[in-house]
Amino acid sequence: MRYTEYHNEIAVIKDKALLKEAMKKLAKYEDCEESKINGDIVRNMSDEELAMVIMCPYGSDGITCKDSERGLSCIDCSLEWIKAENVEVEE
Repeated sequence: MRYTEYHNEIAVIKDKALLKEAMKKLAKYEDCEESKINGDIVRNMSDEELAMVIMCPYGSDGITCKDSERGLSCIDCSLEWIKAENVEVEE
């Protein structure tokens, strides 16, 4: 949820009733910005960012995607896997 909007290029809060939630989100963002631990950076990645850096969940070599017949790249396949329900990965 976006808590801010711009007025004359200045960010302002949309609804003052949501100030507490907006400040919590800002604090989390600032914590991430200050983090120097790689694990924290990974935990705060979007699904798309994570799909670009993880190894293939199906054990592919990263060149030949298991799902290439569906026209997916390894990144597309990884993103699909990240967004899927939790299931055991076949080896």
